[in-house]
Amino acid sequence: MDRSRIAILIPAFREAATIGSIVRAAREHAEAIVVDDASPDETGPEAARAGAMAIRNDTNLGYHATLNPASEDPPP
Repeated sequence: MDRSRIAILIPAFREAATIGSIVRAAREHAEAIVVDDASPDETGPEAARAGAMAIRNDTNLGYHATLNPASEDPPP
């Protein structure tokens, strides 16, 4: 499997305590991209330390908007 062509998108909010192990497990199968939804803790930096590409939202957008930033009307 060519892992350079597969990515796992992980939305996260207040997950500093667990995101590292989640990223390490995901990276066994693909590249990991963590979208930190404006967490007040160290979620983003912890994800990056574990090897993920970490992206941070400036404000908390919620689960659906974090998964699909192009979506204006997420499903109910």
